[in-house]
Amino acid sequence: MTNDIYEASGITLTLDDTLTIEKTAREQLEGYRDIRIGVATPHIRLGDVAHNERAILDLISQANQAGADALLFSDMALTGRSAGDLFFQRTLQDACLESLARITKATAHARLLVLLSLPLRLEQHLYKATAILYDGEIVGMTLASYLSREERRWFSDPLCSDIGEHDSFSCELITQAGNGKAGSGVSTFHLPPDECPTILRHTIDRPPLPVNLDSDTADVMTYDFSLCEMTTQNLLSFTFKFVNLCTVIPCLAVRPSLLSGEFSACDELRLFNFDSSHAVDALSHGSIPVAAIADARPEWAGDYRQLKSDLIRRSLRDHSIILYAGAGKGESSSGGIYAGRRLIVSDGRVLGEGEPFTTGLTMTEIPAKDLFAVRNNAKTSWDILKLNPDSDAKQGNPDRHPFLLRHELEGVSLFTETLAIQGNGLADRLATVGARPILGLSGGLDSAVALLASLEAVRLLNRPYSDVRAVSMPGPGTSQASRRLARSLGEAMGVDFREIAIDQAVTLHLEAIGHDGVAHDVTYENAQARERTQILMDLANLEGGIVVGTGDLSELALGWCTYNGDQMSMYSVNTSLAKTVIREMTRVAADLLDKGTSPFVIDRDRAATAASALREILQRPVSPELLPPGRDDTLLQLTESAIGPYGLIDFFLWHLVFGRKKPSVVYELARAAFADEYSGHEIQTWFKTFIRRFFHNQFKRTASPEGVAVFPRRLLPENAWQMPGDARPDLWLAELEVHIAGRQESSL
Repeated sequence: MTNDIYEASGITLTLDDTLTIEKTAREQLEGYRDIRIGVATPHIRLGDVAHNERAILDLISQANQAGADALLFSDMALTGRSAGDLFFQRTLQDACLESLARITKATAHARLLVLLSLPLRLEQHLYKATAILYDGEIVGMTLASYLSREERRWFSDPLCSDIGEHDSFSCELITQAGNGKAGSGVSTFHLPPDECPTILRHTIDRPPLPVNLDSDTADVMTYDFSLCEMTTQNLLSFTFKFVNLCTVIPCLAVRPSLLSGEFSACDELRLFNFDSSHAVDALSHGSIPVAAIADARPEWAGDYRQLKSDLIRRSLRDHSIILYAGAGKGESSSGGIYAGRRLIVSDGRVLGEGEPFTTGLTMTEIPAKDLFAVRNNAKTSWDILKLNPDSDAKQGNPDRHPFLLRHELEGVSLFTETLAIQGNGLADRLATVGARPILGLSGGLDSAVALLASLEAVRLLNRPYSDVRAVSMPGPGTSQASRRLARSLGEAMGVDFREIAIDQAVTLHLEAIGHDGVAHDVTYENAQARERTQILMDLANLEGGIVVGTGDLSELALGWCTYNGDQMSMYSVNTSLAKTVIREMTRVAADLLDKGTSPFVIDRDRAATAASALREILQRPVSPELLPPGRDDTLLQLTESAIGPYGLIDFFLWHLVFGRKKPSVVYELARAAFADEYSGHEIQTWFKTFIRRFFHNQFKRTASPEGVAVFPRRLLPENAWQMPGDARPDLWLAELEVHIAGRQESSL
């Protein structure tokens, strides 16, 4: 890069209300130093503000020692982003404010600007706010106006509330805090906003002196609230104003070192900017637009690639710096996994990027010359191609297997990213409760993938594979092939394998309830599934484990599971994986084992045995194996003969449920996608079966256990799919019937 790039008009830096400095083109770089920016993801404990405060202060100290100018923390690092309804707790809210005061005080003399989000209560409202800390002061507080649907449950939208009306809220001032312990003997008073926009507080050494009382108020203890008399000797208080992050804030970077000390820490400089629409305005004021994104999205397979590409594109478009800090370790693993992604992008160039599933600090140095290149709209050669996921559909060729995300991920990437999320989710849960994984190994697809996820979890925890307890429970409906495959796979992977036959237990149970044991009805079938669940649950109690659920998304959608049988577990790892994804995971796992590139280190012979078992499982038809097999061990109970081909099921699930398309549209898409495999009548039949079963089995999904989410498309009720268990499918079936009738009439 040559100096020619700076032959632009002079840049004006507004330092305060009276001083303006003009620098000519070739003098622009003189007196400016490189800036250092960091993004941080602390290893938090949910709801443990004291622990999280220590982690935050440690990272601030590291950043300060490294000479950082700005530090962005991941979303809600003081509480944990996944604290849920704990955000409503006054105890947690107060602890955050007291902690913020201590953190703010710790930034004194650091010359480090810190951005830290937290819950902020103002009277009856709770807001999601970002505190801007600099040199021991809260220089501003910005309220989040872009809230997710989930966040709107806890936080008010400042654009829709009465925050701007002075008579609608006031601030709180703690006048005494007992022995310095949070919540001990706290007295609070309310002041009108025009006197005190907001005061955050911590402990005081002694309360302010009482005001002289007249005879009318002699029985009331009051205090003098004059802020001028409340010095730092008796009150640690921070007064701040609400700002937009494109508003003027204290200087943090591109500081002119040639200025006298009086101005070296400038009072005003437009620098931070959340809204890309203000980028041009920021540039016109001699500033570098910076988007600071404290995020808490769960890690979905393939999603980060798209996110990273979008952030690079935005940085290129706005000629801006983008800081991205994602939530990470310590967040709840009940619904999704947080990977702690950290990214710094400047004018389309990735300058710093953290490793996924790690915590800590990611920093980068941005040379002054690069900042001025950004400032002068320097051209760049970056060109990022973005595939359109709907391009095939628009051309009349819808993807038969949309869950495989083939427009975004190749097979190996799908496997590795999916397994990483499954393994980290289960590892977090195992570490939290101090348990080992226990699962049923049936010799089928779902349990094979759940076994791989369990192996990945113990690997991440540096435990031996023998920490996984895999239990084969052959019963009246189990084929000899499945029994053999379960043992072969379990032993080859080096887990703690055990076989417990359930024939006698099922017979005794059926006798006890008056069943003859001859009729192969639903009672006969479900007794086996519930007996297996009982064994696993009791083994978990006996051996200090948790039961790992194996059921997949496709089965859950249609209720193809036994209520309080295989539907139940203590933590499910396949809950967001459709059957087509389960098949792909199994195929890739077998290939990697054969090539010696599997993440699971086992010897060549055992790897070959495991790969062979997985391939044989892939070739066999899917069956719950709850009815006795034929004489030659042939499976007589075939899942896809009862509920439909899984290719169609997953296609319907993707487009009808998650894509929210009308049944008539989904039907036509399915005809186009599967024209060479199924007739229109077959597609119609299986589609109606899907709709009926999806509606009639919501009660099973409502009672489903927690599980790790690999993809955002899931049906568990706590934070994803919500639907009454007695909803009727008639409207959807009628719409499909009308469409098919019209289709048939037009063909006559």
